[in-house]
Amino acid sequence: MEEGGANRRAEKDIKTDSGNIFKMFIRQGIYNPLDFSIGLKYKDKSTGEFIILLRCNGPTHPHRNSLEREILPQTFHIHQATERYMADGQKPDKWAYVTKSYDNIDSAIAHFVNIAHITPAPYISKIPQQPGLFNDHDN
Repeated sequence: MEEGGANRRAEKDIKTDSGNIFKMFIRQGIYNPLDFSIGLKYKDKSTGEFIILLRCNGPTHPHRNSLEREILPQTFHIHQATERYMADGQKPDKWAYVTKSYDNIDSAIAHFVNIAHITPAPYISKIPQQPGLFNDHDN
């Protein structure tokens, strides 16, 4: 776990049996534990760049789906990469929807690994008085 500025951050590399590379990441605000984002990036084999495919966010800001011309309220929401936003030249994960599937970072992590089909889930340990973040026990 790294701390920098007003956030804690952690990443975990995930390599599939077919050789694809992903990164699961967590960012959480130090001063507001509901200011978090848990996501999955895919490494494009041709460019080497990472593309964010999925993010589970906390309720600290409203979100605007620009192509649909809708504003989501300041609530828990999930970003998902779409071909439509990519074709429009926007961030792949710009589109989002409201969720009631989690209500804190711990339940968001559990929901995230479920919808991202990450098995086995990376080891996540508790930090005293703080929500869980990655902890690599293999080293």
